[in-house]
Amino acid sequence: MLNMPTTSRFVFELGFLMFCLIVMGLQLINIYKTVWWLENSFQTYTMHFYLINTNVLYFCIVLLSQRFVYCVLCSFIRKIFDPSYCCIVERILRILLLGVLFASLIYLAVLIFPSSQYYHNMVALFYPIIMYFIFFGLKIEPFFDIQTSVIKNLTPGKPYHCCSTIPANIREEISLLKYDFNNKLKLAIFHSLTSGYYATIVPCLFTPNFVFYDCMWVSVFGLLATYMMFALVFIQVCPVSYLYILHQATMHLGKWTKIECRSSLHIPSHVWNENTLWPQGVLVKFNKEYYRGEGVCNAAEPNNVTHKKFWFVFKKTDFILNVLLVAQLGLFVIQMVVFIKCKEWHRFLCIIIIMLANYYLIFYLTRIYFAFGKCKKPLHVSSYESCMDTNKLNSMLLNNANTPRRKIFLATNVFIFIVVAILTVYSLSLCIIMFANTINVLIMS
Repeated sequence: MLNMPTTSRFVFELGFLMFCLIVMGLQLINIYKTVWWLENSFQTYTMHFYLINTNVLYFCIVLLSQRFVYCVLCSFIRKIFDPSYCCIVERILRILLLGVLFASLIYLAVLIFPSSQYYHNMVALFYPIIMYFIFFGLKIEPFFDIQTSVIKNLTPGKPYHCCSTIPANIREEISLLKYDFNNKLKLAIFHSLTSGYYATIVPCLFTPNFVFYDCMWVSVFGLLATYMMFALVFIQVCPVSYLYILHQATMHLGKWTKIECRSSLHIPSHVWNENTLWPQGVLVKFNKEYYRGEGVCNAAEPNNVTHKKFWFVFKKTDFILNVLLVAQLGLFVIQMVVFIKCKEWHRFLCIIIIMLANYYLIFYLTRIYFAFGKCKKPLHVSSYESCMDTNKLNSMLLNNANTPRRKIFLATNVFIFIVVAILTVYSLSLCIIMFANTINVLIMS
């Protein structure tokens, strides 16, 4: 298994919570901003704080912080109790924490109801909870922990892989890994959408009727922040070691390519057998159709759509990382265009925060891309025989640092860092200048 440093659960939950709170604060600035720097303005603060419904903020903060609270409590439990009892204690903790959470939400909803202008806004507060039952049913664990696994008797975050040479076991392993990956993808989608919903949308639903704000900018900021949340969660639930294991399992699974031919009388072939591990290039007959083995070894069932999709996604070690990296670079270009067109101080502040988070993801993905680039050749050579030697692989990652591709990506990384630093200094300078002008106006008045 490929050992690479990953963000710990506590650090991730703390950082993700801080990011969500910052995004929610920026959204409140977008909604309740004032023209406090003007000479004839009667406002002395940057926001209309008295218009903010604090009960709605408490409601959102409770739902945004529930995973972090659970993580902290689990850390204490694992230090106090014996490891054999931790699983039972954590189950009891989840039930108790769920009861406290729902009691707090109902209490806050009762306080919010008198100030709500529309009844459907109250229903909107519980939309993500309704979606949770659609995604996960009555399971409690996915609500508090994003690193849960559907494969039982396994350590969370460590996928199942046995490097078997028995085709039935390989197909069963692929089925488990596919189910586990789909579950992780659902976790990333649900928790990112939920966090983005309560951080950017709910504050807009409970604004007074006489408060006007730019709906287009609020929507754009919400979409950018929600996507950043999805990228952060997905990288955490699907680390590089997990993708590495999925690629190894794919090399054992193999792929069959259908051969289109009119006459099949003179084609030397074998009848496909589910108990045979077929080599590369062999021709087999399955359901009156002919297929050629494309993998190093082929245990997949011909004409199985699930196996084909799994092969397409994970046949390359860096396919998913390439998609994420291209998406982040494209998002960075979009953010720069938005930044250039910004003319208001609160928009500068919002886009800078999102750009800093985006640069962290670009740096992380680029670093992983280098490692997977080193892994490509060894994986294709030895994936059929056995799992690779981790120590040898890690030592390979430290050598040959001056490759042309590495220089290109390092130059790109440095360029993006310089651009972000310049834009950050420029935005902060504007904020300081506006703040200094405000102080000067107050002193002169």
